[in-house]
Amino acid sequence: VVAPLPADQLNKEVGSYFGSLYGVLNHLYGSDCRMLLRIKDNLESYPALESALLKDPMPAGREPVFADFATLNAKRPQMDELIERFVSELTEGDLAKRFTIKLRSGVEKSLLLWQTLAHIFNHETHHRGAAAQILDEMGVTNDYSNVMSLL
Repeated sequence: VVAPLPADQLNKEVGSYFGSLYGVLNHLYGSDCRMLLRIKDNLESYPALESALLKDPMPAGREPVFADFATLNAKRPQMDELIERFVSELTEGDLAKRFTIKLRSGVEKSLLLWQTLAHIFNHETHHRGAAAQILDEMGVTNDYSNVMSLL
């Protein structure tokens, strides 16, 4: 849905926290990567988390992960596949594992893996909704969830 849009529409300031549609999509990719890296760094190794996608440097804050949409558009399906592979590797026992992360504020937070995965998926839904709203305002027909395209 987004790939055919011209750069001026992708990068248009729309009042979103991340500025533009491109900013929102970049944020989603970066957030997924950062959360998976936190899991990788704090739990035993899972084969999917050895992916080269998790070796890309992740900028801090609202800086874009990728400088151009073509790169993001090529990497996003790879990240989605990585997440699917990782989840398929998990056992019920894995979901109950606890690990500690340090937030940007310096505060340490203890998390259960299942809660972290729920956060990743809820975060995706939240920002896909933001992207859908931006597309709606542009007059671009979209399926914010991609669920209907799978049926």
